[in-house]
Amino acid sequence: MVAADRSAASLPELVQSLFARLPTALDANSPRWHAPRKPTADGVDGQLAFRVGDTKVRMSTIFRSRLSADLLGLLAHLQQQIGDSAPPLLLACTHRIPAAIQRRLQELGISFMDMAGNVSLRAAGVLVHARGRQAAARPSGRQRLGSTDLRLLHVLQCEGGSDGQSHRQLASAARIALGAVGKALRTLEAHKLLRPRGEGRWDIVDAAAAQTAFVEGWSTVLRRKLRPRRFRSLSKDLRAAVLAASPSVARTCSVGGELAATMTTHALQSQCATLHVQPEAEAALRDRLRLVPDADGPVTLLDPFGQTVMRAVGDREVGLAHPLLVHAELVFAGDERLAQAIDEVWQQCLEARPRPGR
Repeated sequence: MVAADRSAASLPELVQSLFARLPTALDANSPRWHAPRKPTADGVDGQLAFRVGDTKVRMSTIFRSRLSADLLGLLAHLQQQIGDSAPPLLLACTHRIPAAIQRRLQELGISFMDMAGNVSLRAAGVLVHARGRQAAARPSGRQRLGSTDLRLLHVLQCEGGSDGQSHRQLASAARIALGAVGKALRTLEAHKLLRPRGEGRWDIVDAAAAQTAFVEGWSTVLRRKLRPRRFRSLSKDLRAAVLAASPSVARTCSVGGELAATMTTHALQSQCATLHVQPEAEAALRDRLRLVPDADGPVTLLDPFGQTVMRAVGDREVGLAHPLLVHAELVFAGDERLAQAIDEVWQQCLEARPRPGR
């Protein structure tokens, strides 16, 4: 349920600044902001209603102080997620959008506004395009989750919350400093992703909302810290090569991304892969899978993240990334052909999720 607040003073600062800079076709006095009571499963920050001429428009809206190419996969996913809801329109509001990203947003059918006056709006009976020529003052935005917060969130998602684990245990599982656990828990609570349940116990408020927050953090914060490097395989069948190398490879490598989805769903057949590999084992893995450097290659190597899940694939035991991480990697890719695989992997996440009080 969305709580509507029609006071102009309640509008986010960015909205007020945006409408002061937009074309005259948009009524600067018309915007109304409808904020949700809790984080939404589709990741939008709220609903923005306004007028374009005589036409009323209402759009699902996200606010980001920065909108980089790393977020395009998530935005495409959100656009698809809200496609059957009302309103079925996504609006991205930010500081300034580079021309290349503006073109990609238009290709994806996502509307946008920025502080420089760049606008692209598509709705029933509405088509507005304007090129910004103003200096883009940077707005103040709400603080996003940092690397430490996201690492802890992922652990708590995998575990179904915290059921009495000590801070030391959580720090070890998340690979963060012991002293950072308390602050990260409070940050996640402030973002309404966690709620306390007795001494040392924390519940995930909403699994889908938590995963949306993690996917964004994975795309914009965590992934780049894991030193992504691209390769292609000289093997004709990467899946067969990985299976042939298992289970010995599983001690040093977790299979993620499209190859993990290929192995665990009926929705995808792909030679693209994300492999989480221990740095000291990378040379041996590259030799075993016949990987050669290629800046546009379909195989991405990352440093390890999260837990490895052993799973039978055919007659082999393969080390896979956790389904929550595979889901984030698929969304990050931002490819329409992955939509069914994303849905199937998410169902795996829900089925595998432990329940509080287990």
